[in-house]
Amino acid sequence: MDELAGEAERVAAVLRVREVRVRRDLERADLAHVDIVRRNPFASPDGEPVRLPWPWARAGQSCLWDSVPVAVDDMGDAVYLRLPGKNVLLGGEPEAGKSAALSLLLGAAALDPWVNIVGLDAKRLELALWRPVLSRVAYNSMDDAIGLLEDQIKDMDRRYELLERAGRRSWGRSDGPLTVVAVDELRFYTANPNRRAAAHFTDLAIDLMARGRAAGIVGLMATQKPSGDVVKTSLRDLIAYRWAMRCTTRDASDTILGAGMAAAGYDASDVDVNARGVGLLHAEGGMPRLCKSYFLDDNEIRSIAARGAALRRLVAGDRVI
Repeated sequence: MDELAGEAERVAAVLRVREVRVRRDLERADLAHVDIVRRNPFASPDGEPVRLPWPWARAGQSCLWDSVPVAVDDMGDAVYLRLPGKNVLLGGEPEAGKSAALSLLLGAAALDPWVNIVGLDAKRLELALWRPVLSRVAYNSMDDAIGLLEDQIKDMDRRYELLERAGRRSWGRSDGPLTVVAVDELRFYTANPNRRAAAHFTDLAIDLMARGRAAGIVGLMATQKPSGDVVKTSLRDLIAYRWAMRCTTRDASDTILGAGMAAAGYDASDVDVNARGVGLLHAEGGMPRLCKSYFLDDNEIRSIAARGAALRRLVAGDRVI
């Protein structure tokens, strides 16, 4: 396999393709996977970056128990995430596209009227367009943010009591709504100048990410300029999906993807500075995949949030009846 990998550039030249990649089969050392990349799916034929429309942008309703389309990988294949039982960490330098990727997950949650969405928005702007579907939001008050997480942990404990009485170990579709806890900008809360409050917030977040998965609680956390003081290893390692958009350094990339990933060839600081929305998505059980997220503009977000709010009013009305 090493000989084949060493000749990859030569094979690509002979085939007149963009790139040839050789990867060892994880189960058998005598086998290799060979990918032939003919074109860049992230750019138009003339090389200009393209925006990829989200397939669910005009959907009337979704179910968050289903897999959510989030990106296209560099082989041109659609990438899906299944959120129940998982948490998501997104990071990258400013304007790299983390907020756009977060919007896709929030859009899927918004279009499921049985999902409870709460948010923490340090800048007050990143989640502003989703306000119609947020049942609760905390801004740049550490007390409010801590109170929100404490209440989510109380709800988590209540759910575990229900599961215990039912003789079951994980939350299912018939047990009640999923809860999505979205955090945008994590740095404000975990690296806050009020160190005592920051440490308390981090402890609560670790507890919620660790125990919330089996209780139907999904954490979505996004941060700019990721570093070790923002994303503690003990928090990151509880998160199944890690999505690193372009980062300024290898260390920042490893903060999201995991220690040693850059040395292994998975380095988000290598992403083109002009390739907004392109990053490395690391799902547990696999290796990072280079992909470009779908995109929602502000008007599409407003439309989805309005549809989500209307669906929630209908569900609430049914409950009253």
